Amino acid sequence: MLINKNTKISLVIDIVFAKNFKEKSLGLIFLKKPKALFLKTHFGLHTFFVNFPLDIIILDKNSKVVKLKGNLVPNKIFLWNPI
Repeated sequence: MLINKNTKISLVIDIVFAKNFKEKSLGLIFLKKPKALFLKTHFGLHTFFVNFPLDIIILDKNSKVVKLKGNLVPNKIFLWNPI
């Protein structure tokens, strides 16, 4: 569950955790309905073959929000920590 600490409002109830390479690689590709996906990555993600826009929340190692990206449409690349 993802909860806003200040307002105590639940933002997401059902989160899918991508734990291995396959789950991270496939992510939300080809799904018909959006899901909340939690994955660890260090520099960015793409929305190729994703059928809906995404809202992205970037957390630091202490789970503090450091960046937000709303409505990332399909077939885009989003980099937040370019090498």
